[in-house]
Amino acid sequence: RDVQSQAVAGWWAGKFNERKVPKKIEFISCSVLELAERPGRPLAGMEPFVEGVFEKHNSNVGGAGGNERYTPNAFSHFTWEASGHTILVCDIQGVSDQYTDPQILTANGAGFGENTALGLLCP
Repeated sequence: RDVQSQAVAGWWAGKFNERKVPKKIEFISCSVLELAERPGRPLAGMEPFVEGVFEKHNSNVGGAGGNERYTPNAFSHFTWEASGHTILVCDIQGVSDQYTDPQILTANGAGFGENTALGLLCP
């Protein structure tokens, strides 16, 4: 689900960037790796290392961070508005405007793992 969430968030990042925003964003490409030589053939998510200072800008429980950055929160707000209030991409974190490991909250709670219902935050 993490790789799926990151791909969907990347799609929304593209839509956000189409709006000619002052700072373009991206979600780091990631992949699923099957460890075929190990018992049970477990799966692992992987992504390239991004050098720099890692920052968490907002969370999936309502926190908006204490930093001076507007872009991450503007992106989360954009997903809420552009989706017609059906999804919210949050838990924005990464290096500069290269993000990783987002959470996608949905109005119906379906599709992106456990505890992703917007009703938990917006009754």
